[in-house]
Amino acid sequence: MSPKTKRTLGLIFLIIGTCLLAFLGIISIWGDIEAFVFNAAIKPDKSLSTLRCPAIITPKDDAVVSAKIENSSNRELEMLIRTNITDGYVILMKEISTTLTLKPGESETVSVPIYVEDAAYDRVVLVRMHQTRRGSLPYRNSSCGVIVFDMPFISGKQLVLLILVLGTILSGLGFWMFSTSQKLLSREQLISSRLLFGFTILSFLLSIIGLQGWWLVGVLLATIWVLLGVGLISQTAITPKNQF
Repeated sequence: MSPKTKRTLGLIFLIIGTCLLAFLGIISIWGDIEAFVFNAAIKPDKSLSTLRCPAIITPKDDAVVSAKIENSSNRELEMLIRTNITDGYVILMKEISTTLTLKPGESETVSVPIYVEDAAYDRVVLVRMHQTRRGSLPYRNSSCGVIVFDMPFISGKQLVLLILVLGTILSGLGFWMFSTSQKLLSREQLISSRLLFGFTILSFLLSIIGLQGWWLVGVLLATIWVLLGVGLISQTAITPKNQF
């Protein structure tokens, strides 16, 4: 394989891999941004930081959203947890109430099922879970958005894992092929290699941050990723063809 062919294939693999990783991160961030304004009329005293939601679900999933509820007071409390879920549309929602009796220091995980049919406009299931105020415990709530894919042959977790593995392998292989296609790199090629390395790492971070639900950080990373991509295109454009 000639250096030029190896370099071109490496660039193709890297672009496909980084776009897969960035796609996973961006759709996860988009779902959480949509959920941020869902049923958000009442401002919580504190965030319900233990809320956990899948990033993607499909018709094959038995999916749940869950949160760990803890009684940090010094007396037994009856805790009321209300979970609001879209019911086919953003303006329609269903509410599921769960009651827990917890002794001081006890905790319990509340799990609520969600389904692809719950998705607003068949795209995203929006969830907001409320832990009502009890005794000295403050009112908490938090939200998340779960993207729906109509793929009955694969589960959401399997799809996320497939995108992560495929994106990482293609990105790593592509960067290796691109950076080792020539032993002696020109100044322009060296700059392109460094930009590609940053682009690859940022794509991986974007996918992880998105899956963790840290959408504010994710928006910042996505913006940097786009700007870095534009810089990479510009750098490629000024690189002489015989050096690419």
